[in-house]
Amino acid sequence: MERDYVVRTTTRHIPPPFDLHPDFPTVLFNREGEPQLDLPAGAAGDIVCQVVPSHGSVYTRRYRGGYRAWEDPPTVHSIVAALSILGYAVVIHSRVPGVRVMGVSRGLPRFVCGRGVAVFVIREFGALPDGVEVEGRSVGGMVVALGVPFPSEGGGTPALHIFPAEYLADPVLPGLPAGLTQAEEAFLLPPPPKFSPSGYVDSETGLDLAWIDYGVSEREYQEGGGVLFGFAFRGRSYYDLHGFSL
Repeated sequence: MERDYVVRTTTRHIPPPFDLHPDFPTVLFNREGEPQLDLPAGAAGDIVCQVVPSHGSVYTRRYRGGYRAWEDPPTVHSIVAALSILGYAVVIHSRVPGVRVMGVSRGLPRFVCGRGVAVFVIREFGALPDGVEVEGRSVGGMVVALGVPFPSEGGGTPALHIFPAEYLADPVLPGLPAGLTQAEEAFLLPPPPKFSPSGYVDSETGLDLAWIDYGVSEREYQEGGGVLFGFAFRGRSYYDLHGFSL
């Protein structure tokens, strides 16, 4: 029942969840399958986007990765120490005040790009304990992930990337109950939109427009929702999760 369709994300007719974020920038792809954001003038300094690629992405095939599965903060600190000893480089991404983070990942491997950040996140390890320092810098509460920078000809070398927690966070859903298991979340939440090159070239940039594959949750299917001919028919739970009243 699920359908894909080509859409330029700056148009008015955009698929969920970008209907809630109409200023989400246009996503374009180069020949290597790496995203570039087509940002309006003046917006380049304050937007970071999470772009989950399709299974056919070179980055997904090369680096694989998995769903978000955080360790406790002391264990994350130990992971950083152990991998540093093994020769993994550590890259710390400083928090920039006022940055807006857009996009839904559900913890999947994805491109995190914008505001000087261009990293394919392979796997998240979790948050560091409060008050800790790495390489002489205070990083308490920041999130450690394994990732590779892009663009990267022939494949980059994975390193430890330490991000402000909000750079890897999904939008807050006011109606999402606390304490859910991963399976319960997967039942209630629609999958993240997945981006891939469409084959349709933007005449201004010479880059491929994004093809966006999206769906509804299992709960919404039970409620009569679905995706048909490029239109999403949302179930009642979608509106409850977002705090809307019908």
